[in-house]
Order: sequence, then structure tokens, then C-alpha cells
Amino acid sequence: MSATMPTNISIIESGVLTSLPGLIGIAFAGKLAPVSVTIQKEIGSVDVSVVAELVKLQVALDTIETGSPLVVSSIVAFHQIATVLGLALPTEDAIFQGVKAAAHDVLESLLATS
Repeated sequence: MSATMPTNISIIESGVLTSLPGLIGIAFAGKLAPVSVTIQKEIGSVDVSVVAELVKLQVALDTIETGSPLVVSSIVAFHQIATVLGLALPTEDAIFQGVKAAAHDVLESLLATS
């Protein structure tokens, strides 16, 4: 748009923007409900899959930790250094519970918006 041709935004807002939701509603009335049901089912299955994969990851990390003395001594040394520095570290279980809860919250918010 050029500087010499002023645009009246209120005309655009009052005409196009106010009628747009009604036009979209007429065009898609009832057509997206089956899609919404499918999305809700898929999000529910993704939630279960995410938790299952996190459990697998936790088992794998536990296996690595118990099978390697170097990993165990490194974790202990890091924990001691963090404690000396005054840092409070969460437990491994608390971290995994937090990740699971965050993934669940994200999926629930997607479910609520679909």
C-alpha cells in the first residue's frame, strides 16, 4: 500500500472479520466432529505411548547405572559436588514423574483444544 492511499481498517474489521466466523461455521457445520473424536482417541493413545517409552528409558538408565561402576561413581561425585555448592538435586524418580506429568499436561491441553 502506498502512503498516499489511506486504508480504512474499520471497514475491513466490521465487514470481513465480523462475518468470517459465521461463514466458516456455515461451511464446516458438523463436518469436523468426527475428526475431533479421532484426534481425541489418538492423543489418548499417544499419552499411553509416551509414558511407556519413558518407563523404558528409565529402565535403560537404571541398567546402565547398575552395570557400570564408572557411571555410579560419576553420579556420586557430581551429587557430592552439587551438595557442597549448595544445590538441591531432585531424585531420578522425581525427574521422570515430572517429565511424565508435563507430557500428560501437553497432551491434555491438545485434547482440550481439539
